[in-house]
Amino acid sequence: MKAYAKANIFLKLTGFDSRKYHLLESRFILLKDLFDELELVDKESDSKKEFEIISNFKCENNIIQKAYLLLSKRYNNELKELFS
Repeated sequence: MKAYAKANIFLKLTGFDSRKYHLLESRFILLKDLFDELELVDKESDSKKEFEIISNFKCENNIIQKAYLLLSKRYNNELKELFS
């Protein structure tokens, strides 16, 4: 799967929400010739689901890893279907 890069034309802070997250307004374009390649593979060992990122950067605090862990807690069955 290709994860395309994007270039922000503008990024404007318009305020904050009740959780103090920034509210943003932006316009961006996708760059069709610049992307990362992602591969999602089901990997089970001893009935334990595993998730691994292989890259040339440190993955401990990677947003993909964090998103997967949060999604797997709530949508475990759907993720199993995705990988099957």
